[in-house]
Amino acid sequence: MEDVARPERRITLWGREIPFRNRYFTGRERELAELRERLAESSTALVGQPPQPVYGMGGIGKTEIAAEYAHRHSAEYDLVWWIRAEQEETIINALVALGRKMALPGFRADDRDYSARLVLAALAGREPYRHWLLIYDNAESAAAVQNYLPAGGGHVIITSRDRHWRRAMNLDGIEVTEFDPEETIAFLRRRVTALAEAPSTAGPATGATIDGATGATGAADAAAELARELGNLPLAAEHAAAYLNETGTGVAEYLDLFRRNAHALLASAVDIKYPQSVATTWSVSRSRISDEADALFKLLASLSAEPISEELLVQPAVTHGLPEPLDRVLSSVTTFRRAARELGRYSLLKLDGVRNVVQLHRVVQAVTKDRMAREDPEAARRFREAAHLLLAASDPGSIEREGNDQIYQRSLQHLVPSGAVESADPRVRRLVINQVEQLYRRGGHQESLRLGEPTLELWRAGSASTTSRRWPWPCR
Repeated sequence: MEDVARPERRITLWGREIPFRNRYFTGRERELAELRERLAESSTALVGQPPQPVYGMGGIGKTEIAAEYAHRHSAEYDLVWWIRAEQEETIINALVALGRKMALPGFRADDRDYSARLVLAALAGREPYRHWLLIYDNAESAAAVQNYLPAGGGHVIITSRDRHWRRAMNLDGIEVTEFDPEETIAFLRRRVTALAEAPSTAGPATGATIDGATGATGAADAAAELARELGNLPLAAEHAAAYLNETGTGVAEYLDLFRRNAHALLASAVDIKYPQSVATTWSVSRSRISDEADALFKLLASLSAEPISEELLVQPAVTHGLPEPLDRVLSSVTTFRRAARELGRYSLLKLDGVRNVVQLHRVVQAVTKDRMAREDPEAARRFREAAHLLLAASDPGSIEREGNDQIYQRSLQHLVPSGAVESADPRVRRLVINQVEQLYRRGGHQESLRLGEPTLELWRAGSASTTSRRWPWPCR
């Protein structure tokens, strides 16, 4: 009865590694609500629930969501501790540091393995901290953390690029995707001085210009265009905001820099809370994937950021002309899907099994393509030529048959981004000509002109033999 009557002793321990609260945090209310619901499910008291993985591609905002959750609910916990989970060593370091703060009986800092287990046992037993939250940030995989999780007793959040939590630990997790367009626009207008709310009769605020547009309408349009080009990727939006504020660059100029060399732009140092160059974000997981998956990744970066059909990629008849190990990857549907699933596991790739298409995020595609061109021009050339070969081989060769319309659609959106329109290969040029004529015959006259006229100018400028080439349809 004395124990029941005695008020509970409240001890607070807040880890120094926890990021400061982001005053520009935007959106993510659905993810935060789902995370709270899962952690507190069927529980009036904060007792143990299964760990909650929060997973998604690099730069998508997983860490920001975990940090925001910790700050929002800090009053409900006696202990909140942040664990850098990139490696086993950093996990043990964090647990040993926590053990020192907890002042557990029998704790021995010189025996790291024993001390880590002692901390986990104390947390599971909820003594001396009854209500606790651990955040394992940037875990490589379930295997990397599952031996260092308390056996119940409190709440655990794990952020990771790996999506295989159900297979490894029977956990569903919460997938984090891009911002909604409205969220990106709201973030940019809060974060960028020149895009902030302004009366329609007034010019833009001091700082970055809005490139001729004035007032709130111009700011909203500029923010919307920037959001579209960045694919609503939170980290890219954060970099853009910092760059615009620090340099006074206008939105149009920033977009031009991004389109000309996304890697160089995102590699530039800006004042954001991020441990590495933004441009290297999507190379981390690639260091841990197979050569086959890496080759597929480079090929996809050499095409467009639009969805890419499996039928366009897997063409066994032409694999003998492709570089190794790409020839093996595209030799059969089985090997292709194995490599694609590996990329998908680390959220480097979106897979749509219903439509049989794969897709890279537009920022990831642009950065990877530009980085390859800068660091390994020969590899960039090989993968670009491989993309052209696949595109040319997909040409059914008959524009009259309506049944071929869908086949031509598969390659159409990749002609310009892949540089196929600049190719001197007769097979590739025949595909381009067929695409232009196919568009014209199907009533897409403006599309036909937008593709055909610039391409013809390129060919005329590049080779005297193309000057006399005649198009098989009227261009005007």
